[in-house]
Amino acid sequence: HETPRAWLEAARMSGLAANDDFNGETQMGAGEYQVTCHRGRRWSTAEAYLGAEVRRRPNLTVRTGALATRVLLDGTRAVGVAHLVAGEVRSAWADAEVVLSGGAINTPQLMMLSGIGPADHLRAHGLDVVLDAPSVGGNLHDHVVAPLVWSTTAKDLAVDHVNPARLVQWQTTGRGPLSSNVGETGAFVTTRGGLEGPDIQFIAAPTGFYDNGMHEATVRSLTAGVVLVDVASRGRLSLRGSDPRWKPEMDPAYYADPTDRAAMLAGVRQAVDIARQGPLASIITGARLHHGEDEASLQEFVSRWSQTLYHPVGTCAMGTHDDAVVDPELKVRGIEGLRVADASVMPRITRGNTNAPTIMIGEKAADLLRGASLPAAAVPAPRTTTRTQEMSR
Repeated sequence: HETPRAWLEAARMSGLAANDDFNGETQMGAGEYQVTCHRGRRWSTAEAYLGAEVRRRPNLTVRTGALATRVLLDGTRAVGVAHLVAGEVRSAWADAEVVLSGGAINTPQLMMLSGIGPADHLRAHGLDVVLDAPSVGGNLHDHVVAPLVWSTTAKDLAVDHVNPARLVQWQTTGRGPLSSNVGETGAFVTTRGGLEGPDIQFIAAPTGFYDNGMHEATVRSLTAGVVLVDVASRGRLSLRGSDPRWKPEMDPAYYADPTDRAAMLAGVRQAVDIARQGPLASIITGARLHHGEDEASLQEFVSRWSQTLYHPVGTCAMGTHDDAVVDPELKVRGIEGLRVADASVMPRITRGNTNAPTIMIGEKAADLLRGASLPAAAVPAPRTTTRTQEMSR
C-alpha cells in the first residue's frame, strides 16, 4: 500500500538503515514484514498442520465446543483432562502424557484449577493443593503498543477498500487490498546503548487501528504503532474463582519498571520525527490521538493510549532453576506426565511477534514427545507455504 511504503521511505530518510530481511543477519533497520500467509489468506496452524488428510487419521480426535476444566491427576501424575461439552462433564484419559496448549492465559488458569499453583491463592478459592508452585501465573508480560495516528490524503485500507468489489476480488483471486496484513512495513531500533538487541518496533499501517476495530473507520489515516519489544516489567495472572468458566484476573503491570516507559517515550519521539520527513509530511494532514509534541503531551499520550499487542507470554516459564514451572523438555516440574507447549513457557518475550516462535515451541514439543534423537530429515514438514513466517527473534 502506498502509505506504509511512504512510511518506509521516510524512516530511511530519518536515518534508519534498510533491512529486507528481519530474520536475516541483523534485525535492526526498516523494511517490509514477513507474514504467515498463503495465497492471500492467513496461514494458521490449523491450515498448515491439520489439513483434511491429517484430520482423517484414526489417532486424532479434534473436539470443538469443549471447555477444559482441569487436569485429572492420580497423586502427582497427570492421567487425563476433564472438560465441559454442552454443560456435561466429560473426561479424556491419557495413556502416555497430557500436553497443555491453552496459551499464556488459559494454561496457568487450568493448572491452578487442577491444584498446581501458589498454595495460598488456591486455598483462598477453595481448591485442593496438589503442588505448591508459586511461579504459575507469574512472570506475565506482553508487547505494549502506543498507536500514533495521523489523518492523511492517501487512500485508507478500511475507508476506501472495505466494500463488496474488493471482497469479491480477494475471495476469487486472493489478491488486492484485503489480502493485506495491515501492518505492512516497520522497523526495529534501539533507544539506548548497551542492549542485546532492539527494544522498540515500529508498525506502519494504512488505516487507524487505535480502537481495535470497535468502530467503523471513517477518516483516512496512517497508524505508526510504537511497540515495546524488550520488556522489563512483570505482572501476574490470578484466578477470580474456582469456576473454570470465569475469566482469570490479569495484571500485565505495564510500565512498572521505569525503563519500559522511558523506552516507549523515546520510540514515540522517533516515530514523530519520521512523520516529519518529506514522503509522509506531504500526505499527513493532522494528528488524531496525540495533541502536541512537547514532552508533557507525549507523556500524556503514552499514559492514555498504551494497549496490548496481544502477545502475552511467560506465565509457566521454562528454566532449570527451582522457580521454573517447566523444564527444558517442557515437562511440568513436580508433576509426571504433564507438559506445556505454548507461549506461557517463554521466560522472556521475543523481540518480535510471538506467532512463529510459538509454532516453533509446538514443533519442538512434538519432537520431544516422540524422541529428540530423530534426525531432522525424519520429521515430516508442514505443507509448504509461499511466504515465510513472522518475525521470530
